[in-house]
Amino acid sequence: MQEKVKKISEKISKIGHWFLNIALVLVIAGMLSMTVTGIFCDASSVFGFRVMHVMSGSMEPEIHTDQFILCRVTNGGDDVEVGDIVAYRSDDGLFKTTIIHRVIEIYEEDDTTFYVFKGDNNEERDTKPVPESDLLYKVLWY
Repeated sequence: MQEKVKKISEKISKIGHWFLNIALVLVIAGMLSMTVTGIFCDASSVFGFRVMHVMSGSMEPEIHTDQFILCRVTNGGDDVEVGDIVAYRSDDGLFKTTIIHRVIEIYEEDDTTFYVFKGDNNEERDTKPVPESDLLYKVLWY
């Protein structure tokens, strides 16, 4: 009887070790993914996705202050259309910030694609057109 209990205990232990090893591999893969995308895309994500926290009311009533949203790394702007909500990098000289607003216009000038943004709750559109290279994430879920 003790022999059977010992064998069952060993099998359970082996299964537990397998689950721990799989979990460890997934954690390491996620960390590597964040590191690689952070280096090459200047925006860290896990397998191309990122959860972000909205800190202002500029997108209300669509997206509320303190809400979490799910985003996907943009594919060089190929997947961004007028009406999409996008996170982009804004460089105001001293600080680089991430802004999450809706695309209201797309145009090309001197072989560069520019995007014009506006917060749903803002009266005016954002001050500067944003070049495609500054697009970070397309919002998928909010």
